[in-house]
Amino acid sequence: MSEQANGAKEIAQALNEANVTLIATVVDVIGLERTMAFLGQALEVEAQGGMLTTDGKRRRTPGGVFFHLIKQHIPSAERKAIFPVTRQKKKKRSRTTTTPKVKTPPMTWEEAKMLVGQVIKTPGEARTVKVTLIGRPLKVIAQKDCVVVSLKGKPPKTLPNGLPPIPEGGAITWAVFIVNKQWNKVKASIEANEDDALIIEGYPIVGKNGVAAVMATNCNSVLMERSKREQPKAGEA
Repeated sequence: MSEQANGAKEIAQALNEANVTLIATVVDVIGLERTMAFLGQALEVEAQGGMLTTDGKRRRTPGGVFFHLIKQHIPSAERKAIFPVTRQKKKKRSRTTTTPKVKTPPMTWEEAKMLVGQVIKTPGEARTVKVTLIGRPLKVIAQKDCVVVSLKGKPPKTLPNGLPPIPEGGAITWAVFIVNKQWNKVKASIEANEDDALIIEGYPIVGKNGVAAVMATNCNSVLMERSKREQPKAGEA
């Protein structure tokens, strides 16, 4: 099974979403990394009490929150590729002659680096800085107060039009530091279930020479998160 297919399966498990095919389409259109970011947002919404449907009559499922966030925050072309409209109103043909648009070439990464150098001289304040990683580590190094694992991301296949391309070798390998208290909560599930994966939120640190690390502030597992959602609330049958 490909990495993208595995990623779609993990996301479906984290959301307890049956429509794995639609999630696989999302991954194929916007890439695994961006899809994982939307998963992190959906889980955060769920942790804060969830999201109601548009008419306010019921609470969205975790999968419903996930798909709603995607619809609201991706470009129109990607949205149509994922959620095709089956019935479209026919537009009246305009009699006026329009000049065809000239497609300009995308920004190069060298041009992007020049802009980065300019804009970082006057930064604003980011009130929240957080990265979400979902995956299964191959090795765990235990220390006195924490464990260290490693997860490697994968650049998205496509980006919104107008953004510079990701440079070759842009995939980041993260060293993740997890305090023992949090690791001990997920250790048994990760070791006992080959299909389980970590859900890690934390503060990212990107240093020189490609060194990247995450100081985990929260650590859970896909199966444990699903089990928690499936448990009946107090007062429910």
